[in-house]
Amino acid sequence: MYDTKPDAREHLGDAIFDLGQFLQRHERGLFELIGPDDETTFEACCDLHNEAKRVVAPDPQKINRLLSTVVAALAAQRPSFLEERSRQHKRCMLAENAWYGARLTDRLHLIQLRHAAAGRIAA
Repeated sequence: MYDTKPDAREHLGDAIFDLGQFLQRHERGLFELIGPDDETTFEACCDLHNEAKRVVAPDPQKINRLLSTVVAALAAQRPSFLEERSRQHKRCMLAENAWYGARLTDRLHLIQLRHAAAGRIAA
């Protein structure tokens, strides 16, 4: 009899795929929120997008590191910066910052949880 239950590695793959889909749908808004002046976060976001959409063997540790960088950068955004971005884009970037931060933090925690579970069965 075959076991059709997904294992922890499949769950990790699903979480990474979900992150890739999220980034693909929301990359424009996320990049507008970060801004071109924050080169480190901008590069981390680009690298994260590229790593998450890799078809073969995306690196969960690299994804975790890059996603942590992006989440930390969103958390560190100054209200004055967000107000300026709001005027430029004519929408509330403070609310967008909170929304993106929450969504990406959820995905970060899920990937960390799935990666830990996959590590336990790989040993």
